[in-house]
Amino acid sequence: MENKSLFQLKRFRWAVIIILLAAFFSWGYIYWTSELKYVPGYEGVNGFLVIFKLPLGILALLFPAIALVAASHRSEQTKRQIVISESQNNFANYYKHLEEFEKLVELLIVKFSLSHLNYRELYRTLFPNNSPSYANFYTHGVGEQSDPELVRVVNFLNEKVKAVNDSLSSGRVSKESVLELYSAVLGVSFDFGFELKNGPEDSRFLIPPDQEYRYLLVEDHDAFKHYWQLIGFLRELNSYCLIQVEFKVPLRDKALNDFAIDVLKSIKRTMQQDPNTGAITYDD
Repeated sequence: MENKSLFQLKRFRWAVIIILLAAFFSWGYIYWTSELKYVPGYEGVNGFLVIFKLPLGILALLFPAIALVAASHRSEQTKRQIVISESQNNFANYYKHLEEFEKLVELLIVKFSLSHLNYRELYRTLFPNNSPSYANFYTHGVGEQSDPELVRVVNFLNEKVKAVNDSLSSGRVSKESVLELYSAVLGVSFDFGFELKNGPEDSRFLIPPDQEYRYLLVEDHDAFKHYWQLIGFLRELNSYCLIQVEFKVPLRDKALNDFAIDVLKSIKRTMQQDPNTGAITYDD
């Protein structure tokens, strides 16, 4: 949108030209078709005003017409300034929001002992529509009707936790439900870049066994250590994303913990790395 002055506007020029032409032609018509005589004094002046009432009236329209064009021009300028101001605000808000998110990620890396975390990729996951021209501080999905990714993964984890809790409540824990929960935890960890630092060799479990570099950290007294860490991480993100989601948790039960450890040990594979080639191999 060009920032033109009032006198550069085409509609201003056309308004002036049309009114002047209309006044000129009406004056010419009266002048050439009437027998006019010069009358001195006030009678002549009054007669002039009466005879040329139409062209003078048309000329009088010039002032309100210019006022309307000027008002419209000011309105457009104001609108343009609002658009520029909003654009500048969005630009500043986006980078400020991204900067604050980077600070949060740095704190989360320390708090949860993460090996690394790409804050820009995570930001795009949580706020996919944000850009320098648009900033929404509430987490959202890609489309208007789609759920935010954070809501989707929490609901996904909740389903797996519910299956484990239900099987425990029924008196018979399901191996499949435990493995599905572990697999879900690792899948969400991978999607969100949640990679814990390497723990002791005996606490590293690959779920499923054919996935390299995606291992679970557990302890003998806490088979769901990785899950608790992930949930704490997601809760921190949840607070930043300005939404409320419900987190279901596995029941605190020693029998469930021991069962889950046995399940992991039954499928554990030892990871070995060739010192020369760096190739990774596994032994059952």
